[in-house]
Amino acid sequence: MTARLALAACLGMLVAWPCLPREALASEAEGPASDPRPLQRLGDGAVQLADALTGGEQSVGTPGPEQPSERVLSSAPLPLDWARELVAASPNLTTDFTIDAFSWQGIEARDVEGTLVVRKGRIEVEVTALRIGRGQLRGRLTIAPGTEPPTFELQFRGNDIDVDDLRRNDVEGLLSDGTLDIDVRLTARGRSVAELASSLDGKLDLLLEKGRARQGDVEEAGQSPLFFLDLLSVVVPKGGDSVTIKCNAERLRIESGIAHEELMLIETDQTLFSGSGTIDLRVERLNLTLTPRRTSRLLGVLLPPIRISGTFANPRTELLPLRKLTELGNLSRLIASPVVGPVLAIGGGNHDCAKALQAVAGE
Repeated sequence: MTARLALAACLGMLVAWPCLPREALASEAEGPASDPRPLQRLGDGAVQLADALTGGEQSVGTPGPEQPSERVLSSAPLPLDWARELVAASPNLTTDFTIDAFSWQGIEARDVEGTLVVRKGRIEVEVTALRIGRGQLRGRLTIAPGTEPPTFELQFRGNDIDVDDLRRNDVEGLLSDGTLDIDVRLTARGRSVAELASSLDGKLDLLLEKGRARQGDVEEAGQSPLFFLDLLSVVVPKGGDSVTIKCNAERLRIESGIAHEELMLIETDQTLFSGSGTIDLRVERLNLTLTPRRTSRLLGVLLPPIRISGTFANPRTELLPLRKLTELGNLSRLIASPVVGPVLAIGGGNHDCAKALQAVAGE
């Protein structure tokens, strides 16, 4: 459900952390590092890079090889000249920065604090505080623009993020709302978005609560930047308008561009689903299955298992042969396992998502 979120929203939006409008810059460094020009250069270039990574409206770089009609991730060269110039001009730089507010394609952030470090040919941007709506992000992005191919490292955690606050330019999707907690550790190398995706390694933990998925054609999900979250529309029962997402807990392990669902639990107000499968970022193909499960508290509806397949450009769903809803059985042990525990912990013990699953497990 979340692979393109991991690649686009994480790599892309987090690259946008240093997209600092010149009028908003306020360097706090002392001595030589007080020169704001490195931050300005970083901000100007990072806007281009963020647009390239997330498919933004700006035209960046030079045209790459013609994309097959089924491909979404660009093979155009990433715009990294600004990063190489920054490393060459300021090979040893440390400067703190604060920003009251900035906006990027309709996503607004405020109360930003962080540090920019250039050393050993690498650019490190550590953000210690960044507010989006009522939520908060913090983490680190490292770029080595001079390596062949360039390398990226991303670590960040977000808490209490409203999904609507992440929608670029207020684009609506099939998932109308929800509160998101996310913990990401990713590394990648490449000259284009497609190469980065093919080399991606790391993991993504995600909790979504207080959400509501609307009924809709799954192909519409491709119109939204939050593509994989919007695929939650598949759990809306046939004939229904929407369904409450009480909890969506996921761990995605990514190795050499293939994302494996180590954990996928989706609790609606009607059914508990477990999920499995892979997402191949190298060829942009989906292979996921959602299986409805029954507990004494969640009676469920007679939904068949759901398969999500196809490509990023053209996802499709199909209902598998109907069979008896699966008994969950060992959910208590599952929630206490090494995989589930850390996922639930990113939202804190008092969050509704953890409470909902623990309540089911305690029956």
